[in-house]
Amino acid sequence: MIPMGWMRTLGTIASVLTLLVLLVGLIMTVIAYFRRGKSKVALLGMLGFLLMFLLSCCSIGWGMADRPITRELPARSVQTYLAVKQVVIFMLGLVNLAGIALVIAAVWTGGKEG
Repeated sequence: MIPMGWMRTLGTIASVLTLLVLLVGLIMTVIAYFRRGKSKVALLGMLGFLLMFLLSCCSIGWGMADRPITRELPARSVQTYLAVKQVVIFMLGLVNLAGIALVIAAVWTGGKEG
């Protein structure tokens, strides 16, 4: 069985890589937006990537602040904190799906234009 320290490290690495991929996608859609004469397709993709990038930044920030927060809370409050965290993560996942839907819509409409 893998120790929890390794799991947390792998999770952090995956989060940073996801953040980098989303940043590259955001930069590419911004470049496409200004090169193609401010097309609606690139704008739609840019909004989707921006939404996912911002949520990824929030996720990484919360993950880094998680251990100091739980260290200071009493045991009963930690359980409540973790339950609230799971609900918020679920809600952020739904917003992330909206970002993915925007990117899919941009690809779909971009494919129909060509």
